[in-house]
Amino acid sequence: MKISQIIYTGFGGLGSVAFSLVEADRSRDHKWSIGFIGDVPLDEDYPPKCRETGADFAAFQSKSGRPYAAWFQLWRWLHRTKPDAVLLHSINSILPTFAYCLLNGRCLIAVEHTPNAVKTRNERVFSKLAMRLAHKVVLLTPEYEPELKEIQGSAFNKDKVSIIANGIDTHRFRPRSEQGTDRSQALRLGMAARFSYTKRQDLLVEMMALAKQTKGSDNWVLSLAGNGDEFERVRRLAVSLGVADRIEFVGLLNENELADWFRTIDVYLHASDGETLSTSLLQAMASGLPIVASGIPGISNLLEQNDHTIGLLANNDPQHFFEVIVNLVASDRRRVELAGLAREICLERYSNQVMLERYVAAIHAT
Repeated sequence: MKISQIIYTGFGGLGSVAFSLVEADRSRDHKWSIGFIGDVPLDEDYPPKCRETGADFAAFQSKSGRPYAAWFQLWRWLHRTKPDAVLLHSINSILPTFAYCLLNGRCLIAVEHTPNAVKTRNERVFSKLAMRLAHKVVLLTPEYEPELKEIQGSAFNKDKVSIIANGIDTHRFRPRSEQGTDRSQALRLGMAARFSYTKRQDLLVEMMALAKQTKGSDNWVLSLAGNGDEFERVRRLAVSLGVADRIEFVGLLNENELADWFRTIDVYLHASDGETLSTSLLQAMASGLPIVASGIPGISNLLEQNDHTIGLLANNDPQHFFEVIVNLVASDRRRVELAGLAREICLERYSNQVMLERYVAAIHAT
């Protein structure tokens, strides 16, 4: 079966999901291609990644606020390559992908990645169109469904909905051989995410200012992986608060670099105003790290599943984040328990093998 995935041209979690699906197909049962579309240039890591995984690819650059500028090019590419199924991770391209699938009798599956709470007006319009036009609409978590139903009203069609969690390559993202607890060494905290208006690296920088002033935490180091529109503002904040010497801005990392980076971290932090199912959190789980993250929908339901507490939740407040981390660090046993359970749950429910099986089943069900 020929499967095309449509994702954003810029670096982010969508790329990790798309390549995880390709890499999960170890027996090469399917022929994969990826169409990159967006208003920024194609990320430099994507072409070599496509060549490495054997996925054909093409890029289509639109203009900011005008996604339709590249729609015809995308449609022509699909018409030329003729995939049997299209996995649409960037829902604002629903119209050209629908046109291709309608004219050629192919399967279209739209994937809802954007948290409902932070969707723009245009994103809500495209989301409604996807519900009407796609054969299936994939949601990453069960909690997303009632939110989407409330937003879409009469456009919502439960019969089209499938729940498929994102999956991680648990071979690449794995624990380091031993989690160090040497009190004489600096505690290394880390967050990996795009610097955007919904991510709260600034909150963690403010938390580091509290840590610097407190005995016992004055040697903490915060490593921030990623780039984005808010990068310079957060960097300037670190300077103004006098903690620039305690914060590493490591920039964009490719998948292999990111996996290595996770193995340098002692505690993973994730501060955010909105999430659906964070790829970075899943990578941290697969890496066997204890986690402290914002107690918001999309994170709380991941870290507190049934009777399992996989990670600790904090209010989006620097003082509370600091207090939760201090309490976690005080108990080596608690850190080890959380890290082990996080890895176990990731292997069971969030591997890329499980994700691939569920997407293939959804395609066959249309």
